[in-house]
Amino acid sequence: MGDLIPSSVDAVDVKAAHEKIKDIENSMFWAVFKFKKGIIKATSTGTDFKSFQAQFSDKEVSFGYYRHEAGVFLLIVWAGQRSSPTDKLTLVTATPFLLAVIKTFADQLMTGKLAGVDLDSITKLVNKAKGLTKGIP
Repeated sequence: MGDLIPSSVDAVDVKAAHEKIKDIENSMFWAVFKFKKGIIKATSTGTDFKSFQAQFSDKEVSFGYYRHEAGVFLLIVWAGQRSSPTDKLTLVTATPFLLAVIKTFADQLMTGKLAGVDLDSITKLVNKAKGLTKGIP
């Protein structure tokens, strides 16, 4: 992907995945968005956390949108540790485009380590977003 710099988001595609995750009647709990020919698109959705984790590769950049069981939404900005510097720059410059479509989230997690995308880390962010750990590092 290193030679592709995204200039846009497939807003219809991203919004459709976003709405599925937001709908508490829907069994979908997550969506992952990746660059396809320079455009951010939903590449997968699912229900279980292990499948969500499996979407993040050490060699690429992507975004994850996750609905925690507490009803709180998180956005994960993923920069795999072995992804190219160009891809990492692309991720930074593309984030505002994605945020223009996905506006419903309590916190944002930026990581490149799979250990950072675990249920404990996400639950801590959820609790912090809900004000359950104010003042606790």
